[in-house]
Amino acid sequence: MEDRTIKRRRWFKKVRYQLADPIVATYLAGLRRTARLEEHEHYAVIHELIERQQPFIPCYWHQQSLLCAIYLLDLKMKRDFKLGFLISPSRDGDIPARLFSRWGAHVIRGSSSRTGAQAMRELYLAVARGRISPSNTPDGPRGPRFESKTGPLMLAQMTQAPIVPMAAAANSYRQLNSWDRFIVPKWRARVAVVVGTPITVERKVPTTDLEPLRQVLQAQLNSLTETAWNIVKG
Repeated sequence: MEDRTIKRRRWFKKVRYQLADPIVATYLAGLRRTARLEEHEHYAVIHELIERQQPFIPCYWHQQSLLCAIYLLDLKMKRDFKLGFLISPSRDGDIPARLFSRWGAHVIRGSSSRTGAQAMRELYLAVARGRISPSNTPDGPRGPRFESKTGPLMLAQMTQAPIVPMAAAANSYRQLNSWDRFIVPKWRARVAVVVGTPITVERKVPTTDLEPLRQVLQAQLNSLTETAWNIVKG
């Protein structure tokens, strides 16, 4: 009986993933076509970095991952730069990994919580050798929400690539009941993307002294988030 129950659960899970793939693909394709993306604040910084072919680290809260990813993918289509995403190695990450690869982005499979050291190594190689700009969610993958960790600062120090903080908000969306209150924008949503001041980390700074920069990054992301919401509400 137990074996039969396990097999049934596995079958239902397999079917769920098979159904999810075309549904998610259709939703994201429609979102890319219909979302009205607006750039605000220091967005010219990103364009200048792309023009110089300088890798950078886009950094945003986990809650806004989908909003910022759509913006970055749209920017990649217009400006053609090497964009990367760190995606969970679990089966849940298979669908976004396939979609982002299909759209020309570089996919790095790893998790800061489950495969931290390996993920950091892969990110370092992506920047240092591949000249890829890998996005980063400093409060992911499990929170606490809106509290930055030092991961992106360490990556910026090792690669000497600047961190570019950003935030995004939508005027039409659904919000999941998850730890990060993940935002799922609706088709034809107006999406405001606000870019902050780049953060660089000198090589000589000891990793034990990154706390002030961590606070600067966290404060910027929270301030940018507030600005983005004020824009779409206004």
